[in-house]
Amino acid sequence: MPRVAINKKKYMLRDLYVWINGKMLLKDVNQTRLGEMLGISQQAASIRLSGLKKGRDTLKHNDLAIIFKEFEATDEEILRFMKL
Repeated sequence: MPRVAINKKKYMLRDLYVWINGKMLLKDVNQTRLGEMLGISQQAASIRLSGLKKGRDTLKHNDLAIIFKEFEATDEEILRFMKL
């Protein structure tokens, strides 16, 4: 099923979730460590990630900046995900 422009933001948020989850697996970062990086608890990190998985905008731009730095995002990835 093709992606519909109406749901574009929802699909982009899900893509961001997949990207973050993949980077967490590659760098062996768990939700506790992610929470420490963002200055929040593990439970809050879990809520934010599950919100992304459902297509809800649960991350702040500050959180994204920290995640991009820690996971060494390329310029193209940053540009793609900052269009949310």
